[in-house]
Amino acid sequence: MSCKNDSFEPLRGNDDGFTLLELLVSIVLLATISALLVGAIRSANIALITAEHSNKKASTHGVRKFLNDALAQARPMQSQGILSGAVPTFHGQKHRLKFITNLEKPGQYGGLYQLEILSEPQMTDRQTIKLVANADLWRPKRRINQSKERSAQKFILMTDISKMSFKYFGSQDRIKAAQWHTSWTNIAHLPTLVAVEINFHSREGARWPRLITKLQLSD
Repeated sequence: MSCKNDSFEPLRGNDDGFTLLELLVSIVLLATISALLVGAIRSANIALITAEHSNKKASTHGVRKFLNDALAQARPMQSQGILSGAVPTFHGQKHRLKFITNLEKPGQYGGLYQLEILSEPQMTDRQTIKLVANADLWRPKRRINQSKERSAQKFILMTDISKMSFKYFGSQDRIKAAQWHTSWTNIAHLPTLVAVEINFHSREGARWPRLITKLQLSD
């Protein structure tokens, strides 16, 4: 009589699955990592907004200083036209201003420049405008075949603007009392004051207190 020795093999569980404890630990870790990521993203957004506002404030301060210095040194000069004779070089309109000033450009020698400040629509949004400056080396007499745009340089001062205007204070005929005007053209003498008003399209960010500059060479 033969005895058959059956080997005993214990039952094995499925090694591919997760226990309840491991699943709970994983959920806790995922929740912790998600909370840290949300906090980091929120902090980054706050830092970005703060930096953007600081840059706008610094940019606004720089533009105000540039306009104030350029206007303060405006010159009551005249250009010699071929047919029209002497023409005043200060042309002030509501949304455009052209005048001669002593402008120091970075990396170049200072000198007299014809500076034109105006507003142009932004290509990305027709409801907003940008403040643009055109600087051209001043030449009292130009040749007929000389290009006026040869030395002119265009640069953008500010963007995201909803409204911009100039105003001019003084007596245009030297008889009436001085008052504010929306234009100052074809007048031999300079206005006493020039005001620059700018409103930004966005309520957040930089602000523009009204800039009023006294022209040093005005009568």
